[in-house]
Parts: sequence; C-alpha cells; structure tokens
Amino acid sequence: MNEQTQNAVFAYLIDEIAACQRRQKELLADNRDDEAKFEKIRTNVFDIFKTVLSVAISTVKSGSSAEIKDFFLQKTEQIPANWKIAYAKAAEHGDVEKMHYESIKLEAIAEIRETFETIWGDK
Repeated sequence: MNEQTQNAVFAYLIDEIAACQRRQKELLADNRDDEAKFEKIRTNVFDIFKTVLSVAISTVKSGSSAEIKDFFLQKTEQIPANWKIAYAKAAEHGDVEKMHYESIKLEAIAEIRETFETIWGDK
C-alpha cells in the first residue's frame, strides 16, 4: 500500500475542508448567510469522505490499494444515491432551495471522486 498516495488524498480533503471553512467565515463576515450555508454543506461532504477514506484504510485488513480504492469508490456511489433521491423529490415539489442544497452535495462528490481517481490512479 502506498502511504504517500493515501496522504495525498487526505491532504486534498483536508485542504478543501479548510478552504470551505475559510470561505464560509468570509461570507458570514459579509453578512452573506445563504452563501455561507452552501460552503458549510460542501465542508460536510468533504468531511464525510475524509472519514470514509479513514474507514476504508482501517477496514481493508490486507492493506490492498485496489481494495481500498474499490471501497472508497463504492461509497462515492452509495452515499450520494440518497442525495439524488432527495433532489428528485425536491424537483417534484418545486422546492428550489432543497434542490440547490442537494446539487451542491452532488457537485462536491463529483469533484471528490474525480480528484481521488486522479491521485490514486491505478495504484
């Protein structure tokens, strides 16, 4: 298992969490509460998947890079499935605010998955 690759993914997630929190504080200071809430949602998604990566690494006893990658990628499909359902229900009811919240989550996970695959590669 390439610990350097794991650390690179963790660093990416931690950096994104910090950036979202920084933007959230700046927006709150400018009394832009709605936009700050959007950054809070992004922060939560990045934090969830930082935890998922930790669980993947500790759960896969063999330390197999391929198994860790599979575990993580499976969760990037499984967890957002509920967000997709929530988005569809919000669309049915014309709840634009809820649709926007769910789309922020879905955009964040797409970004996480793409960056994870770039960093992890075929390792």
